[in-house]
Amino acid sequence: MNIAQLATQWLDGLATNLIDQATAEKFIIEAAREYQAWGNLAVEKADFDDNGDWAFQAAKITKETELTASEWGVIKPLAELFAERESALIQESSRVASHEPYGRSSAEIQSDITNYRIEYMRKFAFSMPPTTI
Repeated sequence: MNIAQLATQWLDGLATNLIDQATAEKFIIEAAREYQAWGNLAVEKADFDDNGDWAFQAAKITKETELTASEWGVIKPLAELFAERESALIQESSRVASHEPYGRSSAEIQSDITNYRIEYMRKFAFSMPPTTI
């Protein structure tokens, strides 16, 4: 499925949300770029060139980019954290109108985003074919 379809499916599964389709796509693209920093997407070509060197062509990630189920499994938690942080920021900014926010604060969510980036994204996304000398 491409990113636009995944965003639609993701938003349809939420009971309530404060983000729209374009924002959901933006968060998925941002998370996919983070994934791309540590491992290649299935749509990208990565192989050894004629000299035996590792050659990699990074793909430009758009809402039309196809993601596999395993890539989505790694990307989705980070995109969900981005969406949760955005919702928390919206709620925190509405305190002026006497709205009492519920759920976690944006600072708590940012801590989880940092933790996911440092602890998990690198491990889940990185792959390299074995080579022998």
